[in-house]
Amino acid sequence: MQTPGVSDLRLAVFLLVAHDTVAWNRPPDVRMLVYSSCLNDTNYTPPRCKDHPTGYGCDCGAGFHWNTEVCMSTAVDSRLEFSQQRPLRYTLLTGKAFPKLQKFTIAFWIKVPRRITNGTILSYKHDGTRDLLHMRSGPTLGARIRDQDISTNAYIPENQWVHIAWTWSSESGESVLYMGGKRRQVFPGGPASEIPLGGEFVLGQASRDDSDEFDESTAFIGDLTHLHIWSFVMTDKEVDYVKTSCDVMYCGDAVQWTEFRRGTRGAMRMRWPSGAIRSTCYSEDELGYTCNKYCSNTIGAQCNEQIVENIRWTRTPALNTISVPCPADRLKKGTDTNTSLFGTRPCNLTAENEGEWDTAFIDNCISESLRSLKYKFKRHLLAAYIEVPTLLALGRELVLHTSNHSYGNPVDVATVIDMLEMFVHTHAQVIVLQVERWYEGHVTYAKALQRFPTLNETREFIEIVADIVNNVLHERHEAGWNATQPPGTEGDSLLQVLETFTHVAAQSLENHVTDGHIGGRIGFEEAYLSTARAKIEFSVQAQWVQIFRGARFPSRQDAVGGMQIRHGSIELPAAVLSSTNDTDLPPFIKVSGLRVHGMTHMLPNHDLRATGKKAKENNLNTPIIALFVYAGGVDMGTNITPPITFTVPYLDTFNISNPECVRLEHGTILSGRISEWNWTRGDCELKEDRGKEAVCACSKTGIFAVTTDMYNDNWNKGEVRPILMNFASYIGCCLSIILCLTTCLTHIYYRTSSGTASLHKNLGVSVMLGQSVFMIGIDQYDHVVMCQVFAVCLHYFFLAAFAWLMNEAFNLYIVITYSSHSHDGNSEAGSMLRYYILGWVLPAVLVGSFVGSLGKTYYARDMCWISWDNLWLFVGPALGIIAVTIMVMIFTAKEHNENSYTKSEKSNKTITLLMKGLWTQIILITVAWAFAFGSLKMHDRILKYIFGLFNGLQGAFFLVFYLLLNEEIRNIFKVKKKRKTLSAHGYDDADDRSLDSHASTQLVEKDRLETLALDPRPRRRRDKAARNKRRQKHPHDDDEERIASDCEMITDPRLQYKKQQYVIQDKVSTTTTTTTTTTTTTITATTTTTYYYYCYNYYKINKKRL
Repeated sequence: MQTPGVSDLRLAVFLLVAHDTVAWNRPPDVRMLVYSSCLNDTNYTPPRCKDHPTGYGCDCGAGFHWNTEVCMSTAVDSRLEFSQQRPLRYTLLTGKAFPKLQKFTIAFWIKVPRRITNGTILSYKHDGTRDLLHMRSGPTLGARIRDQDISTNAYIPENQWVHIAWTWSSESGESVLYMGGKRRQVFPGGPASEIPLGGEFVLGQASRDDSDEFDESTAFIGDLTHLHIWSFVMTDKEVDYVKTSCDVMYCGDAVQWTEFRRGTRGAMRMRWPSGAIRSTCYSEDELGYTCNKYCSNTIGAQCNEQIVENIRWTRTPALNTISVPCPADRLKKGTDTNTSLFGTRPCNLTAENEGEWDTAFIDNCISESLRSLKYKFKRHLLAAYIEVPTLLALGRELVLHTSNHSYGNPVDVATVIDMLEMFVHTHAQVIVLQVERWYEGHVTYAKALQRFPTLNETREFIEIVADIVNNVLHERHEAGWNATQPPGTEGDSLLQVLETFTHVAAQSLENHVTDGHIGGRIGFEEAYLSTARAKIEFSVQAQWVQIFRGARFPSRQDAVGGMQIRHGSIELPAAVLSSTNDTDLPPFIKVSGLRVHGMTHMLPNHDLRATGKKAKENNLNTPIIALFVYAGGVDMGTNITPPITFTVPYLDTFNISNPECVRLEHGTILSGRISEWNWTRGDCELKEDRGKEAVCACSKTGIFAVTTDMYNDNWNKGEVRPILMNFASYIGCCLSIILCLTTCLTHIYYRTSSGTASLHKNLGVSVMLGQSVFMIGIDQYDHVVMCQVFAVCLHYFFLAAFAWLMNEAFNLYIVITYSSHSHDGNSEAGSMLRYYILGWVLPAVLVGSFVGSLGKTYYARDMCWISWDNLWLFVGPALGIIAVTIMVMIFTAKEHNENSYTKSEKSNKTITLLMKGLWTQIILITVAWAFAFGSLKMHDRILKYIFGLFNGLQGAFFLVFYLLLNEEIRNIFKVKKKRKTLSAHGYDDADDRSLDSHASTQLVEKDRLETLALDPRPRRRRDKAARNKRRQKHPHDDDEERIASDCEMITDPRLQYKKQQYVIQDKVSTTTTTTTTTTTTTITATTTTTYYYYCYNYYKINKKRL
C-alpha cells in the first residue's frame, strides 16, 4: 500500500503508464474526468512488480488488490447497510464541504427489500432550505431539485442490485434518469440557479427539520454502494461505462464514495465486498495477463517459464537465449540432468512489447544413435521428393531402433514420436513423385511421374506404424515415459500422430478402391485393412454409401485377426446417414477404429507437477478406444445422431465410483502459448455401468475412455470375507501335524503290532488329516466345488478324531478287565475290526447322511465349513461321542481302582500313564476345536492365538504319552539294548526271537500283559490254601519264579546293584573278584553276561509254563 506521501516522480510514472498504455482499458469516448480523480486518491496505488516463473506478479499490499488496472483498496467495494428505520441511522458527507454545482451526475447502486418503501436515498440542505436535492426509493423512484419534483413510474426491483444515474444542468434545467445503464426518462425544465456549496449532504434520511431532527418515518431501508457525484453531465456511453465497469475505476470529481466512510452515524453497518459488482468480471488469467502487461511496460518484457520438449525453460528476459542442461538417462545411475550437454532456446520481443519463446534446439540431448537416425529422416523426408521404398525403409529402421534400445531419456521418447509424425505426414502426401530416367546418347533425361503407393506398400506402411507404436509403448521404455514433462504431453502427441495415421490409412484405402486394387462382389466387403499388436489394434474399412450398414470395431473380421471384443468395442450406427443429404456424400464412407493399451499412466487426467502424486478422483481406468468417420467434405464428426456407443472394461474394479465418459481434446502451442490437452466430459454421457465395464454414448467422433474415482463413499462391501486363519493358527496346526506324524512313523518303523499301538496310530492319522484339511481348505471359498469337498472332509475327520478317542477308551477298559485272556493274532485282528468300524465307518455314515439330506444348505457361504444354521449337526454327534468316551473312562477308572492292589507297581504305573494320555487328548482336542470354531464365528485374533496354543499342546502331549512313555516302544528299545550288549561280548543271538523287535512283537505285548499280572477273574485276595497246595506239589516252582522275576528285574536300572549282589550269592561260583575283608563284591562283565545267558535259557526252556 502506498502512503499519501508518495513521491511526485513515482506518481508521474504511474500516471504515464496508466494513461498511455492499454493497461487502462477504457473506451475512447469516455472522458478522463470520469476516473481521473481516482489517480490522486490513496485508495488507488500502483503495484510493486515481482518476478515469478510464470510471469510478473503485482504486490498491492495488505488491504489492496489488483483490479486489472491498478491496486485498489478493498474498502472501495463496500456497501452501507440501512437495515431498519429505527433506531436512527444515517451517513453524512464529512471531511470536505459539498461543492457548488452548476451541473451534476449522481450515480450509485441500490438494493431494496420491498419496492413500496417510501425511503429517502439522499438529501441536501443548505442554510434553512431543506431538500435542495432529494431522491426517494419508493413507492416509485422519484427526485426533487430545488422546487422541481421529478416523478417516475419506475419501480426498483426487490432484492436486486440496480444501477441508478441522475443528471442535471442548471443551464437548461433538464434532468435525465437512468436505470441499469439505460436512459429511462427525461424531465425538461428551465434555467435554474446552481446548487450552493457548504450544505449538509445526508444518505438514508430526509433533511433535518427546524428542530434539527430527522423524520425517521421517511428513512431509507436497503443497501447503498458506489455513490459518486461528478460536476458534469455524463453521456449515455459514459453512464453505461460506469455501470459495466468491473474494476471500479471511476471516481466522482465532486464527491467520491470513499468519502462517506467517516460519516456513519447511529446503527449503521458498513460491509464489503458490496456484492453489486459481478464476481465474474475478470478471470484469474485476465488478472495475470494485465499485471504482466503492466510490469512488462514498467520493467521490461520476459518470456515466462515453460516446460517444452521435456525441459523446463526458466523465465528469461526478452532478446536473450537460455541454455538448460539436458535430462539424464534414467536407466543410468546419476542425477536427473546431464550437466555436460545443453539445450538452447531464444526469447524474442514482439511488437506488443511481450516476450515470446522461439523454437528450442535440443538435438544435443538426443542419444547419439537416435540423433543420427533423426538426421537421416530429415535428409530424406524434407527433400523435394521421396520414393515409397525409401520411405518404408526409413520406417523399418525406426522399428529396429525402438525394438533394440531402451529409452530412459524423455527426449528420446519425444524424438521417436516426432520421427513417427514425420513418417506419417510424408506418407500423407498421397501423390508420391517417382522419377523415371532414360538415356539418349550421352545425355541423361529424367521425368517425374505421379503415382499412388501400391496396396502392399500401404499394408506395409500400416504394419510399420503399428510396430513403432507397439515398441515405444513397451515396458522397457517406462523410465523414459515416466520422466516426460509435463506428464501426458508426449502421450497426447502420440495420439495426435495416430489420429493423423487413421486419416492417411483411410485415404489410401479409398485410393485403392477407386483404382480397383481392392473391392468385393457385394458392397466392397474386401475394402478393409487392419493390424493388431499387443499395445495397439487398428482397422479401417470403406463402405459404399448406398448400402452403408454401420460400423463396429472390432468387427468380425477383426476378431478373426485376433482382436478380442472383451477389451472394448465401439459402434457407429447405420442410421447416422439418415440426417445427411445424399447428394453431399462421397461414393465411399471410410470408418477407422483404434484401440490402445497401456497408456493410462501416459495420459493421466491430472496435473502431476504440483505434488507428483496421482489423485484419487477422475483417474483414467479403461483402455483407450477411438473411432473416426471420413466422408469427403461432409463433417460427420460432430452432432452424430444416433450417437456413437462404446463399451470398455475397467482396468481396476475394486472400490471405484463415479464413472464418467470422456473424450480427448488435444493440446496446442500457438505463438508460444501452450494450450494443454485434457479429457473432457462434453458430448459424452454414461449409458450404463455394469460393474466391470461401462457403456457410453458420444455425439462426436474422437478418442475416448472412461474415468473413475478410485474410492466409493457408498461402497457396499457385501459379504466381507473373514480372515479365517492367521500365522498362529498355521503354526499350531503344523506343530500338531508334525508331532502326530512323528509318533505314527516311529510306531510304523518299529513295527509295533499290539492293538493299543494300532489305536494310537489311527488316532494320530485322524488328527493329522483333520488339521490338514482345516489349515488348507477352510478359506478356499473362491472354488466352489473344492470348498464343498473340504467342508465335508473337515466334518468327517473332526468326528473321526473323537471316534478314535472313544476307541482308545474302550480298549483301555478291555485291557484292564480282560487282560488274562489269550491274545493271539486272530483275536487281535478281530477286535481291531470293531474299532475300524467305529472310527472310520460311523463318521462317514453320519456325514454322508447330513450332506444328502441338507443339500446346498449344508455348506456355509463365507467359508469351507458347515452352515452356522446347521451347527448342531457338527457339534451334536461330537458331544455324544465325547459323552460316551467320558462314561467309559469313568468305568475304567473304577475298575482299575478296585483291582490296582492285586497288580504290581509297574502295571499300575502303565495303566495310569494310558489313562492320563487319553484324558489329556480328550481335553486338548475338544478345547482346540472349540477355539477354532469360535475364531471362525467371532473373527477374533486372540481366539486364533489360543487355538494355535492348544493345537501345539495337543501334539506335544500326543508325542509324550504315545511315544516317549509308551511301554511297547520302551521295551523294544530295551531289547535292542540287550542284543547290542550280547553281541558286544561274542554271544550269538540269531535264534533269540525274544530279542528281535519284529519277531517278538507279540511276545513283547504278552510280556507286558504278564508283567502286569492281570488275572482273568479279578479278586480281592488269592486263595492262600491253593497256593500252598501248589507249592507242595511243585517244590521247585518258587525258585524258578524267583529266577524269572530276577531276569525281569535286570531290565530295571534302579535295581541293578541289588541284582548284582543276588547273582553273586546264588548263581556265580567262578570268574568273580571278591575281597575277604568286606561284603561288598564287584562283578565283572563275564559274570553279568553269564547271568543274562542263564536267564535266557531259563525262559527258552520254561516259556510255555511262564
